[in-house]
Amino acid sequence: MRKIIIGLSIVIAVPAVIAVAAVVFVLTLDPNRLKPIIKDAAAKQGLALNLAGDLQWRFYPNVGLEIADVEVRNAETQQSLARLGSAAMSVAVKPLLQRKIEVNGIDVDGVALNYWLGGDGASNWPVFTDPSAVDTDAPEVDQQAPSLNISSLKLTELAVNYRDANGIATELSGLNIYAQGFNLQGYSFKTQVSGNLKYANYPLIALDAKGGLSLDLGDERLVVEALMASLIVDGKDTAISQANAKLNTQLDADISWAAGVDIKAMVKGDTRDIRSLLEQLGHALPPTRSAEVFKAFALETQVVMSANSVALRDTIVKLDQATLSGELMLKHFEQPEINANLSLDKIVVDAYLPPPTTTQEAAKPTVPTPPAPLPLELIRSLNVTAAVDVGELEVSGVKANAVHASVVASNGIVKLKPFGLMLAGGQVGAEMTFDARKPSAHLEGLVTTKGVMVDNLLEQLAQEPILAGALNSEVKFTSAGTTDAALANNLQADIDVGSTHIKLTTINIEKRFCEAVALLKGKAASENDWPVYSELAPLKLKARYIDGKVILESLSAEIQKLQAQSTGELDIKSGDFRFPLDVRLAEFATSLEGCVIVDEKWRQRSVPLRCKGNLADIGAKTCLPDGPRITEKLKNQAKEEIKEELDKAKDKISDKAEKETDRFLEKHVEEGDVEKLKDTVKDLFKRK
Repeated sequence: MRKIIIGLSIVIAVPAVIAVAAVVFVLTLDPNRLKPIIKDAAAKQGLALNLAGDLQWRFYPNVGLEIADVEVRNAETQQSLARLGSAAMSVAVKPLLQRKIEVNGIDVDGVALNYWLGGDGASNWPVFTDPSAVDTDAPEVDQQAPSLNISSLKLTELAVNYRDANGIATELSGLNIYAQGFNLQGYSFKTQVSGNLKYANYPLIALDAKGGLSLDLGDERLVVEALMASLIVDGKDTAISQANAKLNTQLDADISWAAGVDIKAMVKGDTRDIRSLLEQLGHALPPTRSAEVFKAFALETQVVMSANSVALRDTIVKLDQATLSGELMLKHFEQPEINANLSLDKIVVDAYLPPPTTTQEAAKPTVPTPPAPLPLELIRSLNVTAAVDVGELEVSGVKANAVHASVVASNGIVKLKPFGLMLAGGQVGAEMTFDARKPSAHLEGLVTTKGVMVDNLLEQLAQEPILAGALNSEVKFTSAGTTDAALANNLQADIDVGSTHIKLTTINIEKRFCEAVALLKGKAASENDWPVYSELAPLKLKARYIDGKVILESLSAEIQKLQAQSTGELDIKSGDFRFPLDVRLAEFATSLEGCVIVDEKWRQRSVPLRCKGNLADIGAKTCLPDGPRITEKLKNQAKEEIKEELDKAKDKISDKAEKETDRFLEKHVEEGDVEKLKDTVKDLFKRK
């Protein structure tokens, strides 16, 4: 960039140097006699000048000089570095006597500058020597430079061709620059710039800017004042209007390079249609569910940059109806340290998601995605502290409020703590630790819910509210692996769920209990006007997630006058579940309205039900009397009844035999031996 500036300065300053020299000679010399001097000075810098046009004086309305048809080449390679079509400069004579240069106007037209980098980083321009070097043995002279003021500066049809070491080209063409009151003493002057920018294979961008500048070379400082610029992308899609492919910007900046780079800038930008703008740039956004998103976009930020840090302060980004605000800082570019504090007022994520898959698309076979390696090296290098707040968040129809997340990443460990949000009338909290220090990453965390209304949540998900009431839960999870697939497959979790009152809205456990009792009693179930729901109060559940399945370890609940317990299994991938349910009358209950009479024997025994089906199809018949287990119970019941009858028959025969024996002994045995023989006979009947 320095060489480009020097090259432009050489091209622009040629007429200025010539004019000053001409004035010194009091306009008595033929200006063309200066050509050898100019060429010699350029040759010392490795440049070959071809001054094809004549140097001409201009005396009216001001003293000045004109030049045309200048070419600058690399003296060694003879590559063309720059061309000048024409240039003219006029100065006021009287200020020259006071060592002041007051230029009435500079007009430069048709400048073409070429700057290329080779694969080794060397440019096509020669390495300049410092023209300000002086002989230390020479006597001191007054080094004060004359002041320079240019009333009017006009550069037209300027072209810059730049090519980096990778062969990627950047072209500025048709560049026009106008400046009023141009000076180098730090006084503000107005400027206007227009032209075209072409980068690599991207479309042409038309630039139009105007504003105030002040440049002080002594203090090495540039101030930009309210520089308004518009960029219009001239893409291939003619259906997109220029208004929708236009970016408006404003820049206020204070740039100093006296002691390292120091930049303070306020940057603003906006466009009415960010989707069309990006599409014209060749970066078309994917289709979204809503056609009204990725429209209006606006940015406002304060940039503070030094040699080893850059910060975006008081940042406001608006996209459609969402507003993001906060600060972002990057320190130590070689080993970056990132600090962020961001706040988003509201966003509906669903509107930005891809359109729903059609039936035909869903029927197409999908190619399995290979496992993606986790970016462990990147994670180990992170040094990030970030806090994010979202006022209102909607994802898949679920609305959350007061979302807060804090993330700290350092030394290969990423911690999410705390994380919280308000969801369905309750609270959700989480914390997580991701450890990437070892060859295989380790993940562990905790998710809790408190008072989440399940029916409200299911309604937001557009699912049938099969449960109603508030749930509390705690899920502790762990995993490990080197790929995303391994992390998912190795996930394990311990789950605890509780509720003081929950309702099964489509299942009546009492009704199924009574039907099962009727089967066990061999009687018809009573006709009763049963409600369609069951109330569980309280509910306690323990489960474990492993290998893609939820294993129900224990479930206990009180359902009206019933107590229920269960175990079972849920396959997360298929949605299939099977939960055998054992239900019995509670300790305090003696009967259940609508049931056949339950005797004391069955009051203490559990009645088998089974809840079986798929999560997508839960209804009134999901939980029914468990036929196989009832059959087994009936078999056991029959065995018990047969045993009871046999025992009764045995006892009856035993009693009769004992009585007959007593009569026989009393009749045929002496009185003193009767009791002894009775005891002996009783012992015989007691033996099996």
